[in-house]
Parts: sequence; structure tokens; C-alpha cells
Amino acid sequence: KMATSKTTLNNPLFTTKFEDTDVSPGSSASKVAISGSAVNLGKVFIDNTAFATKMYLKLYNVASDSLTVGTTTPLLVLPVEASTTVQYTFVPNIQFSSACSYSLCTTGGTAGTTGANTAGIKAEFLIGS
Repeated sequence: KMATSKTTLNNPLFTTKFEDTDVSPGSSASKVAISGSAVNLGKVFIDNTAFATKMYLKLYNVASDSLTVGTTTPLLVLPVEASTTVQYTFVPNIQFSSACSYSLCTTGGTAGTTGANTAGIKAEFLIGS
């Protein structure tokens, strides 16, 4: 089961930290909403040390209830090597004009619906104003 949380930050660059402590724990990739409205994404940190397979974090400019993993085209796909941690920093922030949702799959691009099917993959997103 996913464990997500949002924290308001007192920071001029980032206003919100969104954390998911168990990304894609099932065999099918989960779809998760960061925000149901427009946001600016500044930083992404993914801890894939718990899994020995390369993963792809897919970020979508749609609300999670409008998202079909494997069919909806991602705005951005970030590779996450096996058994590693990775951080992406965006300067300027990437604008999601409608909403911001994500999934974590074993296949890059639009296609692919297979999740990690393991516990312990963590993700953190820093959202700017």
C-alpha cells in the first residue's frame, strides 16, 4: 500500500514536499496524484536501492482519475537505474499546467504497465511556486 504525505515548506524555492514511501508496490503500476491543479516541479529524488531492476518514473500533466497508465502520454519520463538512488533538479521548474500525477514502471515511454511488485521504493518531489 502506498504511503504518501505532503509537507508545506518555508522555503523561497519550494513550497511543498510530496513523499511516497512505497512507490509501485504491486505488479501493476500505480497512478498517484501529486496535485489536482497546476504545479511547478523543481526536484525529484528516487530511491530504488530496494529493487534490482531499472525503473522509469513517468510524470503526467493530467489528474490521476484521468490517467490510464500504458495509454496516456507522459509529459516526462525519468530513468531510475537498478539498485541506486537518483536526483533530478529542474532549472527552471517544469510546469504542469493542468495537474501532476505519476507512475513507476519497468518500461519507458508511453507503453508499459508493469510495476515493481516490491516494497521499499521511495520518491520525493519538491514543488515550487
